[in-house]
Amino acid sequence: MRWGVRDEATDDHMTTELCMREIKNCQRLSMGPNFVVFLGQKYGYRPIPTYVLSSELQMLRDELAAGGVDVILLDTWYKKDSNAVPPVSVLQPISSILVNFNNKRVPKLQAEDQAIWWDTLGKMQKLFRKASQQLYNSGKIDKDTMHNYFMSVTEREVINGILNVKNTKNHCLAYVRYINNINLQNLKKAGNFVDILNRSLDAEASKLLADLRDVRLPEKIETTNIQKYTVEWIGRDGLDTETHGEYLNHFISHFYKNIIKLVDRRL
Repeated sequence: MRWGVRDEATDDHMTTELCMREIKNCQRLSMGPNFVVFLGQKYGYRPIPTYVLSSELQMLRDELAAGGVDVILLDTWYKKDSNAVPPVSVLQPISSILVNFNNKRVPKLQAEDQAIWWDTLGKMQKLFRKASQQLYNSGKIDKDTMHNYFMSVTEREVINGILNVKNTKNHCLAYVRYINNINLQNLKKAGNFVDILNRSLDAEASKLLADLRDVRLPEKIETTNIQKYTVEWIGRDGLDTETHGEYLNHFISHFYKNIIKLVDRRL
C-alpha cells in the first residue's frame, strides 16, 4: 500500500491519507476485487494524527498539564487552523521545524534531523496515548476517540477496506498467517514479523492486532473469503522457500484462483 509514497508525503504527514484515498479509488473504479489484506503478527506503524479537533487537543493538553506533564512538544508541533469549521489543530510539516529533514545534499544533517524527528514522534505518541487513556477512563471521551491515538495504519486500512464495506463477498479477500516459535533472540529478524518495543515483544500492539485479526475481521468477512495459515519459524530467517514450499504454493494458488473468481463474478 505504501509503495510509491514520496518523502514529501512523510514530511507533510500525508502517508495515511494517501493510503485511505487509494482504497477509495480502488472501491470506486474496480467492479471486482478492490481490497486484499495480508495480516501476520505485526500490527505495524502507529502514527499520530495529522489533524485533531482543537477542542479535543485542548482536552488532551489540559489532562497532561494537570498531571504536571510538559506539553511543549504538542504546542510546538500542532498549530490551530481557525478557518476550519470546527477549528482543527494541524501537525506541522517536519521540515518546517527540522529544516534538514529532507536535505539529501547533506546526509549528516539529514540523519541528525531524522533521528530527532523519530524521537520526537515517539514522545508525542506516549503523550497522546497517556492523555486519551486517562480521558476515556474518566468518561470524557469515548472508546473510538481514544483508540484513534493507538491505531496503526494497517488497522485503518482494514477498517476502510473491509470493516466499513457493505459487500465484502464480491470485493475483498483476507489472508492471515501465524508463525509459531518466532525467535525473539534475533530481534533484527523477529522485528520483520512482530512489533518490538524496548527489545521485547510489544504486548499492547499484539493485543490490538489480535482484536483486529482474530475478532473483528472474521466477524465481517465471509468465511469463503478468508484463508488462514500456521507455519513454524525455521532457521535464522524464519521463513524458508523449501521448508515452507507447500504453504507458499498453496497461498499462491489460492490467491490466484480467488482473485480470478472475484473478477469472473463481475463479468
